[in-house]
Amino acid sequence: MYDNNRCKVRPWYLSGSSCTLLVCVPLAYRYSPKGSGRLVFASREAYLLALAFRYFTLTTTDGRKVILELRPYMLDRMLCEICYEAAGVYLCPYLPCFLYYCVSCWNFTHQYNGMTGDKPVSKRNLRFFK
Repeated sequence: MYDNNRCKVRPWYLSGSSCTLLVCVPLAYRYSPKGSGRLVFASREAYLLALAFRYFTLTTTDGRKVILELRPYMLDRMLCEICYEAAGVYLCPYLPCFLYYCVSCWNFTHQYNGMTGDKPVSKRNLRFFK
């Protein structure tokens, strides 16, 4: 069901240590969108650092090099990380923010903290995230 290929992601220096990843891409694209893969990180800091890099050069064991783009993943049924009451329908994909927000907390936080240039990401517009 899975095509397992070992690959190195460079530059991939997380907290002073380098990491080699095993990426499994399903052959039958039943659960993942075509062309996507899944990575698991050891810590939130490693994940945020990888998002800051955004693009990686992937080298497979047969010597092919592929450019990999890492985009944030929207979880379902998240609560707003500010008020913890409403559904977190927006994700701020920019560092150092990177939190789930309800509509009212998004407007309040980003309007009064000088982050008016940030654009929220939702399930509907994630593919347009640049």
